[in-house]
Amino acid sequence: MKYSRDFIDKVISASQLAEVISQYTVLKPVGRDLVGRCPFPDHKEKTPSFHVSLDKQVYHCFGCKKGGNVFTFLQHFQGMSFVDALEHLAERANIPLPVLSSSASGVQPEQREYSRKKELLEINKSAANYFIDNYKKLPISHPVREYTHKRYIKVESIETFRIGYATEDWEGLVKHFQTQGLSLSLAEELGLIKRRESGGYFDLFRERLMFAITNQVGDVIGFGGRTLGDGLPKYINSPESPLFHKGKSLYGLEHASRYIRSKDEVILVEGYMDLIALYQAGFKNVVAPLGTALTIDQCRILSKLTQNVIVLFDGDLAGQAATEKSLPLLFESGLYPKGLTLPENRDPDEFLMTYGGEKMSEVLTSAPDLFNHILRHWMEGFQGSPTDKVKMVHRVNELLLNLKNNSLKSLYWKELAHRLGVDLNWMRRAIQEKNESRSQPWSSSSTGSRLKSDETVEVALTANLEANLTGKNDGFESEKINLKGAPKWELIPLALALYPKSANSDQILHAEEIKLMSHPGVRLVFEKALSLTGQSGLLFDNLFVLITNEILNPDLLTALIKELPSNDPEREGQLLADCFKKVRINNLDIQINQLAQELKQELSQEKWEQLSLLKKDRLRWLNSNP
Repeated sequence: MKYSRDFIDKVISASQLAEVISQYTVLKPVGRDLVGRCPFPDHKEKTPSFHVSLDKQVYHCFGCKKGGNVFTFLQHFQGMSFVDALEHLAERANIPLPVLSSSASGVQPEQREYSRKKELLEINKSAANYFIDNYKKLPISHPVREYTHKRYIKVESIETFRIGYATEDWEGLVKHFQTQGLSLSLAEELGLIKRRESGGYFDLFRERLMFAITNQVGDVIGFGGRTLGDGLPKYINSPESPLFHKGKSLYGLEHASRYIRSKDEVILVEGYMDLIALYQAGFKNVVAPLGTALTIDQCRILSKLTQNVIVLFDGDLAGQAATEKSLPLLFESGLYPKGLTLPENRDPDEFLMTYGGEKMSEVLTSAPDLFNHILRHWMEGFQGSPTDKVKMVHRVNELLLNLKNNSLKSLYWKELAHRLGVDLNWMRRAIQEKNESRSQPWSSSSTGSRLKSDETVEVALTANLEANLTGKNDGFESEKINLKGAPKWELIPLALALYPKSANSDQILHAEEIKLMSHPGVRLVFEKALSLTGQSGLLFDNLFVLITNEILNPDLLTALIKELPSNDPEREGQLLADCFKKVRINNLDIQINQLAQELKQELSQEKWEQLSLLKKDRLRWLNSNP
């Protein structure tokens, strides 16, 4: 929903920055400002340097240089989006959110949904307090108390995570709600109680250790309950409700978000106990999915806080499967995941109890890339036959389909080629033929029968791999790169990059203009050249020979090299600058033409503005002196 300027101003006027920040640090008046220790977890200071201006409603830390207004504080400290912060502040100030109305007057402030949500939150809050009070009333000798003591759950953690206890009473929570005057029908909607066919209600959580599930601002949105006996299931969560969506929530995010931002990294574990154990040991940038496989929505929540993830799931079969399923989702969300299985397949809770936090820190610091972690597991017991290699390529291909970072994907394929002992060109063809088989079935001419595409492709690719390994060709020779039609202003930089006597080879290979070149063959040659120069021991003197062996018409480059200025870095530099200028102008021409065509099909103010900016940029480059 888009909120009006009037609504935003109203929320700002009602929100005192000092009141929000005072929840996290002590502020004392000094002159016209309030001063305290910086609340951000990555800035530990002894002398207060964090200032809040009451007049301007802004904050600034003279130590870590962070600053902003009430929205920026919630965004940086709690990891909220602007909209989340706005809605949180509105609710805090009891300002109803504007919602769409069916009335003819259009968008009007509407209290009904807002009031209903507040009532649902109040019911969950009351239930959390009920469970907490139950736990506090238990004698030290009670099995629940003994369990939390045995698992080393500290008193501070019980308070922080609002851990409680649901008694064996079938109507304890029902009676509590009745005493508080809360709606039983709404409590049923939240999955806390259930209506009996004979009339009345009964509690759904009974004789369980209770974990409050909160959102980023601390509202209780659901519960998880762990049985301490032999009852099954061991854990149950609240069902889906207007407040709780399991696949869109992460346990512990309320407490972890500020630490995730400050460390620029998140640790992802499986369960409540693992999370609490890590948090107690000082690893506070930790969250957990809620008793289900990781979802794309959960990954997107994390991507707003950091790009760096360490997946620390259990080492059993279920944990390994969850780890493998998480990788494509993490890739799709633009995250860079690492992963590990703890020694002896221990879960994090057990590992910390046995080895302590220092050892855990060492293990986390050395966590490998998650792709390599999974690949290492897949390679255990790998026999190395041609069929096994084909299957492995297909398996990895499925894993990498959602990876948007092509540079990273290229490195992964090189890693796999190295481990399998196969040629990268063969692997590229194997992937291409596998993908083509999805849309086009294969038939067997010898039998006249239709085979399953996967089976047929596997047979063909296995034969191809055997030929590759024995030096035979069998029609699977790698295609050479065709430079026909490439403009001269793109071929000249390519020739200079490959020319052993060029003074600018390395500079050209890393220039931004390479990505802007229009000819696909030229771009591919540059990619190969950059890849080869990154390999240890390869000198630029060898580059021309290695690359031209893969080009269909290398004479286009050799003819240009004869025309290049010899031993004259200044002239060579000027020629290169002229070519790069033309590359940029040509790239802008392509974008301008494409936008013009789109505007013929559909008028768009945004595209008109974009077209205007592109034309201004083109004019600037035309008038520039390279």
